[in-house]
Amino acid sequence: MRLVIGLDFGTDSVRALVADALSGAVAGECVAPYPRWGRGEYCDPGAQVFRQHPLDYMESMTLAVRGALDGLSAEDRARVAAIGFDATGATVCPVDRDGTPLSLLEGFEDNPDAMFHLWKDHSALEEAADIHRAFLAWPERDYTRYQGEYSAEWFWSKALHAARKDPSVRDAAYSWVELTDWAPALLCGRTDPATMYRCFSSAGHKALWHSALGGLPSGECLRTIDPYLAEVAARYAPRPGLSTDRVGMLSAEWKERLGLSGDVVVGGSSLDAHAGAVGAGIRPGMLVKVIGTSSVDLAAVREEDLPDRNLSHLFGLAQNAILPGFLGLESGQCAFGDVFAWLRGLLGWVLDDSDAVALEIRAALNEGMLSRLE
Repeated sequence: MRLVIGLDFGTDSVRALVADALSGAVAGECVAPYPRWGRGEYCDPGAQVFRQHPLDYMESMTLAVRGALDGLSAEDRARVAAIGFDATGATVCPVDRDGTPLSLLEGFEDNPDAMFHLWKDHSALEEAADIHRAFLAWPERDYTRYQGEYSAEWFWSKALHAARKDPSVRDAAYSWVELTDWAPALLCGRTDPATMYRCFSSAGHKALWHSALGGLPSGECLRTIDPYLAEVAARYAPRPGLSTDRVGMLSAEWKERLGLSGDVVVGGSSLDAHAGAVGAGIRPGMLVKVIGTSSVDLAAVREEDLPDRNLSHLFGLAQNAILPGFLGLESGQCAFGDVFAWLRGLLGWVLDDSDAVALEIRAALNEGMLSRLE
């Protein structure tokens, strides 16, 4: 029997689960909050700036895995054969030529622009509008066919915003990476941005990679927006990878950090909602709704079954997303649970979470939300 570790990088914490690879029986689990994020560091909600330090991911991942392994014997730990990942999408970071996040380098340690720009960071609204106008005007390909209006949350918007706002980041950032891709690259030491693993889910839904459109948006198109974006595109892996790919082997450094000893395969990654759909047993012809920080409607279809028309009304479509070999379709309501948590806090701001009135407010909100869903 072999054990596997699953890591889920959420908005507030990372969750680790150890399970039997054949039966699915859970052998251990642990949740580790992000300490800097929990203290509200590097964020400015009024300006829609939400940043997370890569040390939060590294430290909390270590605590979560060690906590999940805590009840296992040395013999059981030696049975761990693989580790896989999912993470919030549209969570991107500038990196240097070696793939190191800039905020881990001297001089950038406390620079929010050098950190991971969280999915709900909307400081790039102006850049998103500029990008969308350029995509609409580009005569060679319709880059809006599968995605509709380009979002301030997504890959190119955030890279452009930071490059315009902070010349030091623009000069130092050789490339940009998604959290979904950086985590497996980090653990196996394969962080070269030009060749590192980039999962189809984030590449398609956030950076607009699609084979029918020639891969990423063309360098010529991106150059009309800003030459820097064309440089980033040229340094992106030529083709994304599947969630089922073997990215590499767990490095000696991370074996020691995580408390593992044997040979551990580092697998591919997926967006968090996509992993949830797989867990729910998604298959062609099935719609899965994943309700969490956001509420996401997901479906997987064969390419030949896709209508031959503009699909920009969808939130996104990506090849090999959700299920390898299928087109992943996505729609829904961003920030669903996040806004719900904000409202709960607003209504009970003077109350402790354990207070009877706070619990009553929470129960009423839950009941109202469930009745609407029904």
